[in-house]
Amino acid sequence: EVTKGAMKQVGYIVFMSFMSGKSMQVFNVISALTAVYMSFAMLHSSRSAFLPLIALASASSSSGAASQSFPFAAQRAAHFALAAVALGVALWKCVGMGLVPVSEADWAAVVPRPRVG
Repeated sequence: EVTKGAMKQVGYIVFMSFMSGKSMQVFNVISALTAVYMSFAMLHSSRSAFLPLIALASASSSSGAASQSFPFAAQRAAHFALAAVALGVALWKCVGMGLVPVSEADWAAVVPRPRVG
């Protein structure tokens, strides 16, 4: 269930990035920044999202049995991968809109001018 929620959020981010376009308008910038925020929130909550499931699994297991050292590893890896995909889509959207300085012209004000003579 937790990973399905992350998959729905990635779908939402991809859909909103597609529908908002690449023009510099207030709605589009807010949509792109929301996608970045949601991606970082997904990455940050990837550990805490599985804590209730881990507690439930450890409570239901018998006390004498050997417990897993890393429970729900595949699900946690899928959740983290989906969050990374969402962050990639959000950053791709920001680069396409020109919000991230990626070309040499974006850094022209920082480069010192050569002195002649």
